[in-house]
Amino acid sequence: MRTKHLAAVALFVAAAVVTGAASAGHTSATAANVQSPPLAPLPAGNGAQAFAFDGRFPNVVYIASAHARGGVYVFKTIDGGQHWRATGARGVGWESDILSLTIDPRHRGTLYAGTDTAVYKTVDGGRNWRPFRQGLFPRPHKVCFERGGGPCWKYPYYGSPGKTNWNRNNGWVLDVAVDPVHSNVVYAAAGGIRKSADGGRTWKNVFKPKLYDGVTRIAIASTQPESIYAIVHDSAAGTSVIYKSTDSGRTWQKTGSSLPPSCCGDSQDALAVDSENPRTVYADVGDTVFATTDGGMTWQPRASGLPVNSVTSLTIDPRQSGTVYASADFSKGDKPTGGIYKTTDGGRSWTEVWSGFGVDKVALDRAHPSTIYAEGWAGRDPSQTHEIEFRVLRSTDSGLTWAIAG
Repeated sequence: MRTKHLAAVALFVAAAVVTGAASAGHTSATAANVQSPPLAPLPAGNGAQAFAFDGRFPNVVYIASAHARGGVYVFKTIDGGQHWRATGARGVGWESDILSLTIDPRHRGTLYAGTDTAVYKTVDGGRNWRPFRQGLFPRPHKVCFERGGGPCWKYPYYGSPGKTNWNRNNGWVLDVAVDPVHSNVVYAAAGGIRKSADGGRTWKNVFKPKLYDGVTRIAIASTQPESIYAIVHDSAAGTSVIYKSTDSGRTWQKTGSSLPPSCCGDSQDALAVDSENPRTVYADVGDTVFATTDGGMTWQPRASGLPVNSVTSLTIDPRQSGTVYASADFSKGDKPTGGIYKTTDGGRSWTEVWSGFGVDKVALDRAHPSTIYAEGWAGRDPSQTHEIEFRVLRSTDSGLTWAIAG
């Protein structure tokens, strides 16, 4: 997992804009080329692990930041990134290596956040959050590890579900997905797949993979919400498998053939369904991109033009079928390198639209798809006043120009 456990830092550097793929990530900003509005860094040098967009108001954006500096785990802007304010996401229950963040597309101000201990929900734009966990976690049990073909070694899951000492303290709830039509129906990747029919208050298990498998991502087809896809890692076999349900989670089938394992499956997998064709799905598994156009019967690599084994996330344009953005990080040591790539032909070819440092996450506002946010690690500060620089990026013209802050 590439989550950076780094010391607290306060960065308040002026925004810069990069135009085109050939421009460097540290280009100086001028009055003539600064993208409007200017972009501010997150408070206290926080990095971004997940983005959520209001939908009705393009200037309202939420960012989740694991290992929060200053004790806040979700930030919000109401002016397109000119200023970031803390939400009420704070406290022991929020402690997590991985945070997921999902907005209810039908109810403004309603969001879900997945943590180690619960699915948190807000209905007032982040002022107040309430944890829900009834039925969310499996009961403690033992896992079988086979070593060298010998006998099964059984180890218990340590800790108590819903507590911060729970064994999988690197992000038990790895993803949350809201039904785009029936917003009280919510799915969570919490070991297996849990489903809630009451807006997250209670959960029931609808898919339980093998004991040592784990679900990392869930994606719902917006035009066919009964169709759901999920990435499952089979650690024993060293592979990844994508499962599919066509009846709202009641039954699940394995799709296609096995895909590569992921070194960072809990933080870097991605799954997106084409809005116009629910049988077309894109997956970032094993740090590369695969796609299916037949509902998962076959999966094909779609990585021509992408850096090898360096893809960290995907986001899809809901209004332009075949348009997808990918972030990449191929940093080595203290030299952060990477960028953002775009395809308009379903992944058959990719073009670099920004470069400068390793990008960990890219996300697109589905209601305003020309607006894209991203986050990356720009390396150590040469002034030596602090160790690292997390940087937030934003484009409001589909990746033609970028504002950078951090």
